[in-house]
Amino acid sequence: MEVSVVIVNYNVRHYLEQCLTSLLTALGGISSEVIVVDNNSADGSCSMVREKFPQIKLIPNNHNPGFATATNQGLIAATGKYLLLLNPDTVLPADAISTVLDFMKGRPDAGAAGLRMIDGRGRFLPESKRGLPTPSAAFFRISGIYKLFPRSPFINRYYKGDKPSDRIQQIEVLTGAFMFIRREALEKAGLLDEDFFMYGEDIDLSYRITSAGFTIWYLPEPAIIHYKGESTRQSDFNYLIHFYRSMAIFVRKHMSNKRPGLFILMIKAAILFRAFISLVFRVLRKTAFPLSEAVLFALCLGLASKGWGVVKFSDPGYYPAFYYLTFIPLYSLLWSTGLAITGNYRKSSTAGAILRGVITGTLLITVIYALLPAHLRFSRAVIPAGTAMVFALAWIVRAILTLAGRNDLKGVSNRVKKVIIVSGAAEFEKIRDMLAGEEGQYLLAGRVTPDAEESTGWLGRLENIREVVRINAPDEIIFSSEDIETGRIIEAISSLAGYRTVKKIARTDSQSVLGGRPAREKGKIYTLKLDQKK
Repeated sequence: MEVSVVIVNYNVRHYLEQCLTSLLTALGGISSEVIVVDNNSADGSCSMVREKFPQIKLIPNNHNPGFATATNQGLIAATGKYLLLLNPDTVLPADAISTVLDFMKGRPDAGAAGLRMIDGRGRFLPESKRGLPTPSAAFFRISGIYKLFPRSPFINRYYKGDKPSDRIQQIEVLTGAFMFIRREALEKAGLLDEDFFMYGEDIDLSYRITSAGFTIWYLPEPAIIHYKGESTRQSDFNYLIHFYRSMAIFVRKHMSNKRPGLFILMIKAAILFRAFISLVFRVLRKTAFPLSEAVLFALCLGLASKGWGVVKFSDPGYYPAFYYLTFIPLYSLLWSTGLAITGNYRKSSTAGAILRGVITGTLLITVIYALLPAHLRFSRAVIPAGTAMVFALAWIVRAILTLAGRNDLKGVSNRVKKVIIVSGAAEFEKIRDMLAGEEGQYLLAGRVTPDAEESTGWLGRLENIREVVRINAPDEIIFSSEDIETGRIIEAISSLAGYRTVKKIARTDSQSVLGGRPAREKGKIYTLKLDQKK
């Protein structure tokens, strides 16, 4: 047996199906076996494997023992000369396995190798090539400071930021999402350390492979897609805790003579720094909308007061500066407070909720107004007039946000997503039927053909996808996995990395579309089941 592939799956059925389809194509002509270890998934993953991929060896667990333990189950059962650890949320081009296999055969000193990875939006994933987590490297990585100096050999040592991603190079650490290992290297280094439940086991194994006298390599071509985090989706806080525990285990194992106390101290400091920055940004995100709207209320109320002074009293300066500097900001903040109390700064709202929020603010203003001394009770007409104006402004703001796809105001249609489908004519009809079940949220801009066709009726060819996207500016672009070879899809997605367009891959046989979320929800990946009918 030449190659054994071990995949650990946990509740990512559709991603696993896509991964296995691309993997079996990539293994064509190579003596191989595929082993899927399922960690007690509840989404029908095991049934899918048995039904659609009967040639694959399935090891179902009745609980979740963690990635390292499950991987070792697969490695123990594997018989290949080379072993590939592969995440289920990856997509491989047809030449992925053969390229790495040929490289490993040509370098007897190579213990392991990995490929360049891109995410679902086509962006390069820096964990494709990593350095060892020294105290400083771990600090800059966890704190996020490395993002400010992405090419620094010191600050971004963890991701080897000074090394170009388009060159073959020797590195120190591979990611477990795609780790192609020589059996001899694994036998000398040992199986994965099961003390690592999540994160860090690939760092530990990489370190042990190099310690056993082998080298580790990064290959820039061909690229693979890794829908980062889908198979181990975690909150930022949980990730930091798991990473901290993993690094603590790593330090105790391999750096006990290199001031481990300093290492742990720096990681703790980095976590505290990251938590503080996250808190600041969370507060800013929570208050940005209410404060911005309060400013809008204040500006409009100030202009209305000026106008009222001219119309009613023929005096644009009827209200003193004190009124504009004190009462208008206070009234505006109280109306925003009323809207917040009644939940109008959440994702969705209704005209009734907006009215309740404005009335709540008006009641607060009325109470304060009644308690003021007589010389500070400016025109009462400002309050009811302001109530009507604020209600209209709040509704208009949410209607605009709804049309822009950033809110959900009942009674205003959400912005329709403009979609381009890249497929042949027959698959186009199937995907269009799938989208028809999405209640009118999609507007098909047209089709891009993967190959030259004599007939008309399409926007362009796949080879000109960048130009098509530039001209048509779609919100989403869907590639048919039935009509387009995986490598071409990956190349197209890579070429569109600079566009905000969401890229997806459709499988009409499983009625699913997989892809990355928009930029404002970056780092998260979703599976969209478009049609439940078979």
